[in-house]
Amino acid sequence: MAAVFAQSLSALGRLGALQQPILGDQRSLAQLLLHQLGQQRWHSLRALGGGGAARRSPGSAAIRQPSWQQARWATGSSLSPRVPASAAKASEGLQPLHLDQLSALVDRLRGEAPKEAVDWMEDTLAVMKQDQIDRAALLKRSWSDAPFEEGEAGNDRTIEGFERELVGMLRKSSRGLADGEVLGNAIDLAGAYKKNYKLEKAEAVLLRCTRHAEDRSGAWMVKYLNHMSQVRMKQSRDVEALEMMYEMESLASFPVEEPGASEFYETLYRNMSSALRRMGREDEAAIYFIKMAEAAKHHKERLDWMDLWDLGILIANRAFHAGRWSEFYKSREIIAEALIGAPALRAVGFLYFSAQG
Repeated sequence: MAAVFAQSLSALGRLGALQQPILGDQRSLAQLLLHQLGQQRWHSLRALGGGGAARRSPGSAAIRQPSWQQARWATGSSLSPRVPASAAKASEGLQPLHLDQLSALVDRLRGEAPKEAVDWMEDTLAVMKQDQIDRAALLKRSWSDAPFEEGEAGNDRTIEGFERELVGMLRKSSRGLADGEVLGNAIDLAGAYKKNYKLEKAEAVLLRCTRHAEDRSGAWMVKYLNHMSQVRMKQSRDVEALEMMYEMESLASFPVEEPGASEFYETLYRNMSSALRRMGREDEAAIYFIKMAEAAKHHKERLDWMDLWDLGILIANRAFHAGRWSEFYKSREIIAEALIGAPALRAVGFLYFSAQG
């Protein structure tokens, strides 16, 4: 296959009609397009992720894996053939093109470029388009993020609408939960069930998704474990929930500075601290509370009422077991301050301080 690609590139380089001004210089459109496809496929995988190990070229060091997870190549062969150094240099700084633009460029080559090269480009574009669909499904959380403020009956109607949408997706797909779009929406529906304390339904859906999330690994497992661990916490199965959150922590190796990462780490560490506290492991819970606060600094100016509530409960538990009563009474003030910060509970907080005064 590598020989075919090399021959294709050589043939494409001889097609003078394909010479186009790119980056202020005359370069082979075909060579630059091949390089663009390879680079853009890498960035697509970097955003989407997968599992498994990165490929190595003979005699090279291991490629650094994408930050969200270890990348799994979706194709059996190298993503792009070797590109001449001149073409690679010319494409430095080239901005990624929209998939429609890449498709248009491939169409321009059809009929003039070797069939093997055009077939490879079309196959690569098809994989990239599927990656884009899967990435949207991976990031989808509109159902689980719905406010659900219409009362029990109204919320049930909202969930029924989500269920009908998922059934429609299942009818259109021949792959079921192996289809990334179906899997992403199924996990999102489980999140909506969880938010409404329909825990049996949430668990049933997530258990059906387990094998498919494991097959995709990486960010898909983080998404799956995030919902499953919260279901286990609501079921008071804290040991199981904590094991899942430790696995999430090991999978989530991306830096906190990445967009959305600090919110993810804040939620993860808050839940880990809460689970450890409920298991009576206050010292470990304190460590994860500090990690939660450090992550929150990246997107919050100060601790909010929920942070103060968790801090107050944590201090109260540790102080009570150690018999440090001055700290215990101080924790009550922190909890009262948290209640004042919560609109629905503000009156309770003011009542505490008025009683102390």
